[in-house]
Amino acid sequence: MKRIFNNLLIVSLLAFSLACSESEDPTPHIVGTWEMQSEADYNVPSEYNWFAYEYSLADLGYESYTLELVKNGTFTIKIERIGLSTIADQGTWIHNEEEESLTLDLDGDEIVYSVEQNELDLLKLSQPIQALAISNADLQALLPEHNNSISEVIAYVNSLPQEERDQITAVISYEVLQSFSRAEEVE
Repeated sequence: MKRIFNNLLIVSLLAFSLACSESEDPTPHIVGTWEMQSEADYNVPSEYNWFAYEYSLADLGYESYTLELVKNGTFTIKIERIGLSTIADQGTWIHNEEEESLTLDLDGDEIVYSVEQNELDLLKLSQPIQALAISNADLQALLPEHNNSISEVIAYVNSLPQEERDQITAVISYEVLQSFSRAEEVE
């Protein structure tokens, strides 16, 4: 009887330990705190390629940009802006490893990123963008009239009446790539 009880106890403990180990999901690599290092425009149509840049945090007006992805499916974005107030936002996230996508949900406003790289301590996220742009040819024609300054050309174009602006601008589609490095390890 004692032997049956011991065998039953061992089988019960083994079943319990297997049930516990199966229910614990491993932490996905993407979970953790990430600091943005740069942002770059790519896949910009060739006739607008003056528009393609890689921006540092300072170029974007940021002191820091942190994305924290928590294992429970929540996230926090914190952007400390140079000379301005800090922006902080929270929501939920879903990482689809098969499609290599990351969806951030900010109160129903979803932002879907393609995960370009998720290895070691580097995370690269991209998303499609549309923006109003001026072509290389029109930019080159306007630069001499505006002190060879792209900023002055943009200010001039923005000051034009809508009808005139529409003649020298177009909506273009491209992608923005954000590069992050891991700020802290997840235990």
